This record gives sequence, C-alpha cells and structure tokens, in this order.
Amino acid sequence: MLPNSAESNAPTCVEIFPPTPPSTQHEAVKLKGRNGVHDKTFTFDQILPQQVNQSHVYQSCVLPLIDSSLQDGYNATVLAYGQTGSGKTYTMMGNENTVPQQHRDGNKDETEESDVFDDWGVIPRALHDIFARLEEEKNNPNNQSFKFEVNLQCVELYGEEIRDLFTTSSSKPTTVKIRDSGESEPEVIGARTVTVSSHKEAMHYIMRGMSHRVVASTNMNAVSSRSHAITTLKITQWTQQNTQQLTRPDDTLANLIVTAATEKDQVEVRHSKIHLVDLAGSESLKRTQAEGE
Repeated sequence: MLPNSAESNAPTCVEIFPPTPPSTQHEAVKLKGRNGVHDKTFTFDQILPQQVNQSHVYQSCVLPLIDSSLQDGYNATVLAYGQTGSGKTYTMMGNENTVPQQHRDGNKDETEESDVFDDWGVIPRALHDIFARLEEEKNNPNNQSFKFEVNLQCVELYGEEIRDLFTTSSSKPTTVKIRDSGESEPEVIGARTVTVSSHKEAMHYIMRGMSHRVVASTNMNAVSSRSHAITTLKITQWTQQNTQQLTRPDDTLANLIVTAATEKDQVEVRHSKIHLVDLAGSESLKRTQAEGE
C-alpha cells in the first residue's frame, strides 16, 4: 500500500498467499469483495515483495524472455503496469543518477562495457546482456561467420497520438502512424529507427528519447509519466551453417541476407523483437487531478 493510501485509512483489498506445494507452484492474489463477499483469487508465476532489488526482478522475470528471444528467435514484451508512484519507471529504467553521464552523452570510453550498476532497471540490464551475448558469439572462434545487427525504436502513446521519441525536432516529438496490412506484422510508419552497436550507444539514444516524454505533476506524483513509452529492439542474427566462406568479412548484414536468400540451405537468419514498455499510471483522473491536453 502506498503511503498516501495508508494515511487515508484505505481498507485492505488485496491479500497475497505463497505457493502451497504440491497442489500449486504459483503464488496467489485474493481481491477482497465488499464485506467478504465475492472474493476473487488470481494466480501468478511470481509475486515479488517490495524489498527485492533490481537484479532479482530482472533475473527472475525478464532474463528468461531475453534468452528465448536470442536463442530461439521469439518475440518478447515486458510491461510495467500500475498506478502513479508505484515504481514503474524505476523498474524499467532504474535510478537516473546511476546511469553514467557517458550513456547520456554517447561517450563510450569512461567506463568498461562490463560495468553493471545496482540500480539499473530492466532496460539497461537487458541491453547490457543482449550486447554481451551477441559479442561473445561473434568472438567465438568456432563461429567466425556470426554477424548481428540491433535496431532501436522508441515511441510514446499520448492521448490519441503516437509520437516518435527519437525525433530530431527541438520542439516536440513527431506524430507517426501505425499501418496494419493484415499480411505482415503491424509497423510504425515514420518513426526513426537507429542502428546501435553497444549498450552504451543504445542507452544514449534512449535517455535522449525519454527526455522528450510527456511528464507532469499530479496529486499522486510530483513527476508523473503521462504517456506510454515503448522501446523496441529489432535483433537480426546471421549464422553460416558450413565452413565455406560465402562472403567477405566486411560484408554488410544486408548483403548477408541476400546471400541467405540465394543459399537457404547454408545460412540461418534469425529475427526477433523485444518490446520494453513503461505504461502511464493506471489510476483514474479523479485521483490524480491531472490536467492538460
């Protein structure tokens, strides 16, 4: 319960029950009905207490999704949902003061690539792991043909608009559109996509993009995110399946994909997307007294 809810003598409406083996391996949440009537119980894979650190949240809830995306090519989505002040942005981004200045400025030389800070949230930890694993595979002497490309996109949903947070405009983010032809995956038309080669370069773009996000002061939070922010990683991995060198070492990924199209039995190209979403507060307007467009 948030401090302001406790101070207002709000009644307890949620009870959490640990797993009770062998009947179940899931934790349960009971939503209490009025006067104990019509209680509803929901089960979850995990319920984490507020005392857990950022590393535990990432290792238990997000890392398995990163594994399946990189190893098997599955798409994955992580959503941070909850009311204003519950810690969504902190969970996704971490404490801004622990994100080194070179991440914001794009300077790659002041810290080691292996540095991980305790207060890092899901997004910087995921980027760190993704690039560490891709670089490890690239440097594997038994897989010298491996190449990869990571593209990054960041948009926000504010009201009825979709805005590009990677806009080059100095005023406000550019409004973009979603196109769904029904024949392929829906795509955001007009949003800028950047190719990044390290987690520091990616964090530089994300920190700059998040600075364009709509925030405002409300009755529940002095700095409240008023939009949904969606960070999307598009990962392409290319692996040659035999010892014959099909292309020159300096070939671009685009050329490699062309090679894959002509010699499908010798080349594997794996595509995956990872969406990392920081939603706006889920509470009603009556509680926040938020104003604006």
